[in-house]
Amino acid sequence: MVERIISLLDENQETGEAGILETVQVDLKERGYSIKIGAGNLECLGEAMAALEPLQDVKSVLVVTDERVGPLYGKQVLGSLKRAGFIPLYHQLPEGEEYKSLESADQLYTAAIENGLDRESAVVALGGGGSR
Repeated sequence: MVERIISLLDENQETGEAGILETVQVDLKERGYSIKIGAGNLECLGEAMAALEPLQDVKSVLVVTDERVGPLYGKQVLGSLKRAGFIPLYHQLPEGEEYKSLESADQLYTAAIENGLDRESAVVALGGGGSR
């Protein structure tokens, strides 16, 4: 499903309000896909997600981030999702590899269940992938 959504983003969003997106091809043979990368495009996230066929009936979105990235970009992402008609749930984990754990996954599952998310909900991973 992730590959399908990334592929649909590739097809449906050639440019964002902030400018042209760069395409990076992930070569995984028959499972390959394209990723669009660009600065300042978080404001378009909700609109881009709402345009995707697999997400047409989705209302609830779990946004998962960490304490480093969340304060920088969380408000933008939440605002974009809300403007597009989604109901976002925000969950911020501590920063660091040690928090990419089953205990953190349990926290996410619990938050999702307690807030009524189900198999039809979407998840947005808001990360930076960088080091200090």
